[in-house]
Amino acid sequence: MTKYTKGADLERKIKKELEEAGYYVIRSAGSKGRFDLAAFHPTEKRPLLIQVKVGDVSARETEGLRKFATAHPYTEVVLWDKNYGKRIVGT
Repeated sequence: MTKYTKGADLERKIKKELEEAGYYVIRSAGSKGRFDLAAFHPTEKRPLLIQVKVGDVSARETEGLRKFATAHPYTEVVLWDKNYGKRIVGT
C-alpha cells in the first residue's frame, strides 16, 4: 500500500466519523492543497479545515498551519495524523 493510498484511506475514515457526528464534509482528494478536508456543522460558527497525515509532520508544516489559523480566525485548523489523532493547531 502506498503512502498516498494510506492517506486517502485515513481521509475517508475521518470524513465518515465527522459525518456521523453531524458535519457536512468536503474532501479535496488529490488536490495537493494545504487542507484535505473542510467540515461544517450546523451549530458551529467556524468550519474545520483539516490536514491529514500518515507520516511524520515537520515543525515547519505545523507552523505554517498555525500561521494560516492566525491569519484566518474564522476557521479552526486541525492537524489529524495517524499517530496522535486530532490536534487543534489554531483557531
